[in-house]
Amino acid sequence: MIGDTVNVASRLEQFAEPGAVVMGENTFRLVRGAFRVRRLLPFNLKGKTEPVVAYQVEGRNISPTRIRYGSTESMQTNMVGRDLEQERLCSYFEQALRSNLPLLVVVSGEAGLGKSRLLMEFASKLEMDEPTISLLSTRALAQTTRVPFYLWKSLWHARFGLREEDPAEVNRSKFLRELQRLWGGQLGPISVIEIAHLIGSLIGLEWPDSQYLAAFAKDPEARRLRAYELTHILLQRLWFFTPHDIDTG
Repeated sequence: MIGDTVNVASRLEQFAEPGAVVMGENTFRLVRGAFRVRRLLPFNLKGKTEPVVAYQVEGRNISPTRIRYGSTESMQTNMVGRDLEQERLCSYFEQALRSNLPLLVVVSGEAGLGKSRLLMEFASKLEMDEPTISLLSTRALAQTTRVPFYLWKSLWHARFGLREEDPAEVNRSKFLRELQRLWGGQLGPISVIEIAHLIGSLIGLEWPDSQYLAAFAKDPEARRLRAYELTHILLQRLWFFTPHDIDTG
């Protein structure tokens, strides 16, 4: 067997450390979001004008982050004519990295113009260029405007792999387990159990006999505000969380 694919594969095999899994850019495009990877330094390959980019697999992602876009019959399509918008989004991303404060970017336009596709393409670029980042994504729909806390529910279901068809106990256990994996047991005076009960109560997870929920039995507004406060802390924890904190055993 000869050809470009075999040539690249052979060089990747030589480039890889013993026992490591290294893949090229095209393979990474197919599996991105499913694994934690480390981008290696580009290397030159005979017959290619551009350096070859490779990625080393560090482990699997507990909650895959890839944001997918598919056309009819899942055919891959390419976006054209939005280079300027992509460059602006990349500029905002770089600005956010240099700042200690979050950055809000609003993409607006008429229906059908391609706003969602632009953001999905941008997310795909981030996954290619910054494979260690964790992407959180959710989408507001007109038919869900009357569903309380739908966006948070959709976000945490996707992040922690919760499914509507699973029994309530399974989702509660999975939610708590993934929070513990992320939180590290306890951070200061805030227990991960309180985090799970308060935030979980917003997205439809019930916790019978919870002392944390019982404390707000007569004041649902205070419970909601406390859940918001804990969500803010949890998102901060996600920001500083590194993939190496995950036990994949």
